[in-house]
Amino acid sequence: MTKTDLFSAAFLLFSFWGFAQEKTIDTVYIFDNQLNSSKKVQKISKLEQADLLKNSTNLSEVLRFQSPIYIKENGRGMVSSPSFRGTTAQQTAFIWNGINVNSQFLGQGDINNLNLLGYDNLQVKSGGGSVIYGSSAIGGTIHLNNELTFNKGFHNSLFAEYGSFKTLNTFLKSSYSDEKISVKVSGNYVESENDYEVPEKNYINLNGQYSNKTFNLGFGYKINQKNTFSWQTQLYSGIQHYPIFSEYATKTKYLTNNFRSLASWDFKSMKVQNILRLAFLEEEFQYFAYIDRPKSSGGTGKSYIAKNDFNYLFNDKIALNLIAEYQLNKAEGYQSGIKDVSRNAGSFAGLLRWIPNQKFYFEIGAKKDFVEKIESPFIYSFSGKFKATDWYSAVFNFSKNFRYP
Repeated sequence: MTKTDLFSAAFLLFSFWGFAQEKTIDTVYIFDNQLNSSKKVQKISKLEQADLLKNSTNLSEVLRFQSPIYIKENGRGMVSSPSFRGTTAQQTAFIWNGINVNSQFLGQGDINNLNLLGYDNLQVKSGGGSVIYGSSAIGGTIHLNNELTFNKGFHNSLFAEYGSFKTLNTFLKSSYSDEKISVKVSGNYVESENDYEVPEKNYINLNGQYSNKTFNLGFGYKINQKNTFSWQTQLYSGIQHYPIFSEYATKTKYLTNNFRSLASWDFKSMKVQNILRLAFLEEEFQYFAYIDRPKSSGGTGKSYIAKNDFNYLFNDKIALNLIAEYQLNKAEGYQSGIKDVSRNAGSFAGLLRWIPNQKFYFEIGAKKDFVEKIESPFIYSFSGKFKATDWYSAVFNFSKNFRYP
């Protein structure tokens, strides 16, 4: 489209703060603990919420203009897939708070089914990462992160914008925290008629409307100085109408519903850190070949995940990291004739991190996946960093990665 056809919007941003109790120490709880280690030897771009608001329309726009990722999109509100240079969308993993959430049906993530404003920050990591993040983390990973803060009191924010083609985007977030408890709630609603016109082609985007809504809830509780319990959940529901090229063509639509819930127990002492995660993921889609008739196809997928991340610090130079994970995947297709589809998958990974002095950093990792009815290879990674001066460093990464169907 030409410039005059592009989406334009006037936005209004409101931020208001209630009372905040004065505290001496502020704490931020981050669900994905592995990113801090990865950034020492891999390129990671971090986008805060202020950056996300620069392209607030959808996640595709943010990644297209603020990251090195290539976006293949079939139109606004339609299927959109990301990929890193030299790889495909199925070799890109979406990581939601440390959990791989690529679709069971597609083997990849559909960006337009991932709400943008429900996350506190977004990080893009280039390069292989299957040892830590599992299947599809080959070209790179996209991290959708939520954070829980303590000792901050009340904070509230409201974002709203309205623009061309009756496009509405609203987001409301509210949080409260003290020394022991942190609660964060947010909701987002997006809709658009998306009926733009291309005069040169005598074209109007008929039946192109879309809408989606998201709800996020986060909760954290500090049991004591060593133990923290946290919980994060997300609900997403979206409707996409597929454009037609003639007013006489058959109208179709696509409905999707996603539910994610993650509970985490974090134990941390001087030498030991252990994070136990239990997660439940559910995705559902329905396709309507005739917009006003019952669905013609659909499917539901569920994943039950248990993951344990153990770190032991031998001294200030050597640390051992052991990661074990188990998944039970279940799926059911509408009128597919196949019932009770399920799969067991597990993995065990080990990483050794060594800092001989202030100039060198080394990390070696190995992993074995155990996937029902699938032969999986032994994968590994080796990374290092040499800091020659304050302004020059040399980094290398070598890894073997894997994606199972």
